[in-house]
Amino acid sequence: MQKRFCSCGHPVLVSYTWLGRGASRVHAAFYALQRREGGRIGVCPVCGKRLDIDQLK
Repeated sequence: MQKRFCSCGHPVLVSYTWLGRGASRVHAAFYALQRREGGRIGVCPVCGKRLDIDQLK
């Protein structure tokens, strides 16, 4: 897992899964650092912005 940051500065964890041959065959899943149940998230828990791997710092 890799620690990245939303544009608001809140940290999120990113997990990459290789789906097969080719650069476009990688899936990124996002996780909040504070969630105890470890569920995936799709928006930043602080600002509510949709998480996009190309927009994270």
